[in-house]
Amino acid sequence: MGNDSQSSCPYCKKILQKCPKRKTKCIFCGNFIYVRYRPSNQIKKLVTEDQKNEIENEWNIYYNNQRKKEYETIAEEINVSRRENLMQWNNFGVLKVEVSSADNSCENCKKQNGKIYLIRDAIRNNPLPCKDCNNEKYGYCRCTYLPVIND
Repeated sequence: MGNDSQSSCPYCKKILQKCPKRKTKCIFCGNFIYVRYRPSNQIKKLVTEDQKNEIENEWNIYYNNQRKKEYETIAEEINVSRRENLMQWNNFGVLKVEVSSADNSCENCKKQNGKIYLIRDAIRNNPLPCKDCNNEKYGYCRCTYLPVIND
C-alpha cells in the first residue's frame, strides 16, 4: 500500500493517520475497512465490505480453477495407468476385465460396477473413465478395471 490514495478510508475518503494492516474501523465514519489483494496481483488495498466480498469471490473462482486443473492432471494420470494395466494384462493372457467402482462413486459409475468386458474391447472402446461420471467431490471418475482370472 504505497501511495496516499490507498491510505484513505474507502468509504469516506478521509486520510488515515496510519495505514491499517488488517480489518479496522474507520475513526471518521465508523465503517469497517478491510485489507485485501486480488489473485491477479499482490498489491494490498483498503476496501469496503462489498469490495471484500467481490475479492473473496475472485479467490474462490481462482482456487476452483486451480483445483480443476489439478483434477484434470490426476484424471489423465489415472487414465494412462488404466490403459497400461489393460495392456499388461493383455500381454499376460488375461481375456476379460471387470469394472469396479469405489463406494463413494457417483450413481452413474456405480451402474458400471461389475460389468465385464473382453480385454480387447476395453482397450479399443475405453469404457473408463465413465462417460457420464458426475463425481463432484473428486472431479474425476474413480472406477478401475480388475482382471478376471477365472471365468
